[in-house]
Amino acid sequence: MAALDKLIDLLEQVKQTDPSFSKRAERALEALVEEDPAETSTVFKGGTIKDGKLITKLEKKEPEPEPEPEVIEYPSEVEISDEHLQELRSRQHVISMEIARLGLLQQNYESDKELLLELIEENQKSLQTFLESLQGSYNLDVEAKYILNIPSDGKQKASFIKRESN
Repeated sequence: MAALDKLIDLLEQVKQTDPSFSKRAERALEALVEEDPAETSTVFKGGTIKDGKLITKLEKKEPEPEPEPEVIEYPSEVEISDEHLQELRSRQHVISMEIARLGLLQQNYESDKELLLELIEENQKSLQTFLESLQGSYNLDVEAKYILNIPSDGKQKASFIKRESN
């Protein structure tokens, strides 16, 4: 609003100092302060405009104080209806059931994980025993270390390669 007041004051000064711009400045003032048609006068910092014309300069008008915000006092305790209480209990029960399901899921996961780890360990031992029996079948040195070479293309044959000891 302060910028509008400055612009109005500036237009008024132009109107008074240069008569050739008087009509233009007056039209600009009218456009700036165009108000509700029911209201025929506008008061601003520099004066009063009535029907689009500056009438008089007035002293600064004090702004109206803002109304105090209404203080709402909330009760310290409110009883809940039986219907709402039932809804609360129902929702709490659903959450409890989901937590129990999560616990069972986690327990089953741990059980399955342990079972799979045991199966992996048993299969690893079985593979190691089988590899040792293959070394015996192919008459390999049991004291030496061998690397099993399995080609990826499937055209070559698999082989045991003796590792040199350091």
